[in-house]
Amino acid sequence: MRYYVKVFFIAFIAFSLIFAGGIFAYQKFYTPGGGSEVDPLNPGDPAEEEPSNELERMVKDGKRINVLLVGVDGGRSDTLMLLSFDPKHKLGNIVSVPRDTYFHIEGKDAADLRKINAVYGFKGDDGGAPGVAKAVSAILGVPVHHYVKLDYEAVEAVVDVVKGIEVDVPFDMDYDDPYADPPLHIHFDKGLQTLNGEEAVEYLRWRKNNGSEGQGDLPRIGRQQDFVVTLAKKAIGLKLPMVIKTVFDYLETDMNLGDMVYLASVGIGVDFSKLESTTIPGEVGMKNGGSYLFHDPEQTYELMKGIYERTPESDAAAEAEAAAAAEAEAGAGSEESEDNKN
Repeated sequence: MRYYVKVFFIAFIAFSLIFAGGIFAYQKFYTPGGGSEVDPLNPGDPAEEEPSNELERMVKDGKRINVLLVGVDGGRSDTLMLLSFDPKHKLGNIVSVPRDTYFHIEGKDAADLRKINAVYGFKGDDGGAPGVAKAVSAILGVPVHHYVKLDYEAVEAVVDVVKGIEVDVPFDMDYDDPYADPPLHIHFDKGLQTLNGEEAVEYLRWRKNNGSEGQGDLPRIGRQQDFVVTLAKKAIGLKLPMVIKTVFDYLETDMNLGDMVYLASVGIGVDFSKLESTTIPGEVGMKNGGSYLFHDPEQTYELMKGIYERTPESDAAAEAEAAAAAEAEAGAGSEESEDNKN
């Protein structure tokens, strides 16, 4: 089967294009009537309902901005990442939704149509990037204010613009598919190396080694997220205008220039070292002959509530707690070693 990477680095684009690049676009292209500084948190005027739970109250009272980053493979989405940004504290979170996540829309009853990656190919309001945004919102329990979709060629183009990306390959990767068009040959040794655009695409395309069954989608998501952060850090700098210019050829979004300017203004000062990445909790299982990732609604609720509760103070407390736990574990290990000696 022919596989393509579709925007595994799109969270980076959200930060660089929307937050920093928005200002660049404004300076170069903005004219009166081309957009206004509209708060993207209020894109429409639907009647507001009273919150039915704590998370909905946090959403209503908070100022987090949620942008869905969509990578597509033909008529299906291949990568879904929600970038949630707190403009007050400059804190960002990436929440990945695996493409095999179970999501059923009435009338779409075939096994392969019950995966969230099928939603993009549906007709009408249920499909396309807007339909995917609604599906992700339903799963996570938070609004999706905007979406960004890019073609896979942007991966190769942007990596080449920044003169390569350094990747710590976690294990030897060896995969050959002579029937792909063009033929696919992926060969990387374990360890730190700098990849050009073509090699980066191959690295992200890897799903399994020759003769193996592969590791599934979840480990691949972890590599995607690491790639996102690494590329983002390298792109922020003198080459950012060129990165923006390059990616405009591949970009599709529901944001107007005014939205980008607004997000740029509130995003200045974001600290990439504070960017946290996670995947929705759930378990892989079978249903009606199909294999899916069934997300856990209660754990997903707690995950999103924790994101909306996040502050610099909560980060500091969590770091202190982790350090204390590590110290206690080290102390217990030392005592056990002394007991063994005696």
